[in-house]
Amino acid sequence: MKSRIAIILGILFTLVIWGCSKEELPDPKSDVIEFFSKNMPLADTLAVLEKLDVPAIFEERKLQLTADGDTARANRYTNDTLLADLMPGGILNERWLKYQIIVSEVTVKGDSALVEISFVDPNASVQYYNKIGLYLTEEKLWKIYSFRTLK
Repeated sequence: MKSRIAIILGILFTLVIWGCSKEELPDPKSDVIEFFSKNMPLADTLAVLEKLDVPAIFEERKLQLTADGDTARANRYTNDTLLADLMPGGILNERWLKYQIIVSEVTVKGDSALVEISFVDPNASVQYYNKIGLYLTEEKLWKIYSFRTLK
């Protein structure tokens, strides 16, 4: 009987220690909100770059420009152009920040996440729905790798 109690107490102790030692992950939704409400409007270049997987976003943007028929701009596109697009006065900044932004559901699977985001144009009664793709770095920080995970 004593050995059973000792085993049960040992298991409980292990579970408590394991539960306490689990690292709390940052919230990808908070990172997306911060990106759109603080980093982009304030032209915080360093914070914008820290939140993005620049090579992945760069490739996605070039592909989108090509798909939109703007191959000349896609061919001239650089990392600096991407950054300029995200800063005040830039194409993406102006397009996104002129709308009401609603960040809703988050789906986390392992070290990746999808954050639902809508850009609402109240004048035209139009909602542009999308999901932002993120992955967790080794430093336990979320990085945005995709602005357009939905068509």
